[in-house]
Amino acid sequence: MLVPPPRQDHPQPCPPEPDPPQSATTGERIPEVGENDESSPGAQTSRPQADTAELVAAIEKKIADLVDRQRERTRLETRVRGVPELNHITKYAVNIAKDQKPRDTITYLRRTDITPVKGSKRSSEMAELARDYHNDLQADGGDVEPALRFQAKNEALNSLPPLGTNVNMTPLDEKLSEEDVLLALLEAAPGKAAGMDGFATEFWNLAPDSKP
Repeated sequence: MLVPPPRQDHPQPCPPEPDPPQSATTGERIPEVGENDESSPGAQTSRPQADTAELVAAIEKKIADLVDRQRERTRLETRVRGVPELNHITKYAVNIAKDQKPRDTITYLRRTDITPVKGSKRSSEMAELARDYHNDLQADGGDVEPALRFQAKNEALNSLPPLGTNVNMTPLDEKLSEEDVLLALLEAAPGKAAGMDGFATEFWNLAPDSKP
């Protein structure tokens, strides 16, 4: 009769894994195929993009930290100097009590013609909103047929109020002489350009034959 072998409660030890190959000259570990391969397309595109994103994030965080430190320093200076100086007429107290006028004429700008609605109080973001709105207006209607465009143009011109019948058009019909042009140049304000040629008024005043 066959007798089964005795049961072993303890697991059998696994054979040790072979050591990774090493260089015979330097003793360094040799990377496997496809590992840290800089020639692969993924390694060439993903790694530089990741490094750039990390660098941008680090710079933005540093800028935010510097702004916070500057604001905290201003608040601390206000608390320290406020007690002895705000109760007296000093230059610091006058500057603190002065009305702070906004640098921008427009304090808030919002676009309601897009979804979602965008708005901002920052100068740079308001400039971007205005630029995008202008570009959208320029691109709008680019595929309109010439006949419809001509019709819309005529409708817009016809909607303007006509000139009155009592307008004196006689001075506008007179032709200008060279003497009139020279007189206009000599009477221009100093430092002003004379026209498309770019010569300033001082050039015509100093020219020997500019006098009519």
